[in-house]
Amino acid sequence: MEKKNVLERLAEINPQAEIWWDSSPLIYQSWVEEMLKEAKEEDREIMKKQFTRLYNPDKPEETLFRGVTTNPPLCLNVFKTHGDYWAEFVDG
Repeated sequence: MEKKNVLERLAEINPQAEIWWDSSPLIYQSWVEEMLKEAKEEDREIMKKQFTRLYNPDKPEETLFRGVTTNPPLCLNVFKTHGDYWAEFVDG
């Protein structure tokens, strides 16, 4: 597996490209964990680093994603995926 993913290579060719995460950032980590579970063992460490370069909530200004999509169906998926968190958030 290459150290740079296809989106990183695209950004190198066209630094003005806007690469977006097509979902809420709230489910990014869950998606990463799911992808890593399905990956070959020998690819996981490289993939972890790639995923952190794509989006790092601690350093968003240094990550590849320039925006996110938060349309209603995607937002609903966030609520379904993290139901306990949102129930506590709403109920206080």
